[in-house]
Amino acid sequence: MTIISLGSNVDGAGEILARARRGLARVARIEASSGPYPAADDTGRGADYLNEVLAIDTDLTLDELESAAAGLERAAGRTPDSRRLGVMPLDIDVVVWRGETVRPYDFTRPYFRHGYGLLRATLSPTAAHPPCAGVE
Repeated sequence: MTIISLGSNVDGAGEILARARRGLARVARIEASSGPYPAADDTGRGADYLNEVLAIDTDLTLDELESAAAGLERAAGRTPDSRRLGVMPLDIDVVVWRGETVRPYDFTRPYFRHGYGLLRATLSPTAAHPPCAGVE
């Protein structure tokens, strides 16, 4: 299973996340969602976020999925200066790739752990769960 994290901290974040989900659905099958949830900006530079964690399945390679995600980020208005300015129209990170944690730091972040817990609660008890790294 592949787990991705979505976040936005601009006006209209809910619609931005919905557009991102629709864009991702063109290249992946969305298996489950945490649903959108608020999270504080832990950098102190920007507004609070609306986040969502998704479980997906895709035939794309990791590089192809990350490229598709970057295209969605740009389409939402993300620029190279977005992070520095604390204005993030859309951030998409592949955190777990086919059961392997590829962004271990992100996996430990409180905003992700919260969403991952919500996501796991939506999955079938018989579904194969990705590694939980302390999120039970």
